Amino acid sequence: MRYILVIAVLFSLLPLLSSDEGCVEVREIYYPSGQLKEEAEAWVVVGEQAIYHGAAQRFSEKGVLVEAGSYQMGKRSGHWRFWSESGILEIEANYSAGIGLMTLLSPEGAKLAQGPVNERSYFGDWTEWYPSGRIHAKGEFIDNEMNGEWIFFSDEDSPRRQIAVFKNGERQQ
Repeated sequence: MRYILVIAVLFSLLPLLSSDEGCVEVREIYYPSGQLKEEAEAWVVVGEQAIYHGAAQRFSEKGVLVEAGSYQMGKRSGHWRFWSESGILEIEANYSAGIGLMTLLSPEGAKLAQGPVNERSYFGDWTEWYPSGRIHAKGEFIDNEMNGEWIFFSDEDSPRRQIAVFKNGERQQ
């Protein structure tokens, strides 16, 4: 029964794969200087409109790789990496259907912050670390803004901490 279902799905896709609509092709976008800006596989829907689907890379105007990952039907998917202009890995993220767990890194590779993201913003519970590895802060983001109770910890070997309340990114107390 499973094989019949798989064969039926494959046959239903044949019209898409045999026309200009629904085919996967590599697309390249260039800066006005002629330098490659972006290279990505795209699932072509209608004419020139495309939904990203597959591997994607973005480059700076100097030709430095600054972003690499893949898309699944227009949404980030799987492992993504983001580099600075000087080639230092700054961010790693793992996405599923456009929602990811992002880790911000120091130039030495130490974890500085981690929390959930979508295509547009930070949200949910985030944790920040000192370069020493000790926790610096814990709290919630809503649409890129600190919200609710945040706890800030000392970088010393003491349990000292401070609590602050934020609303729309502004400290309330």
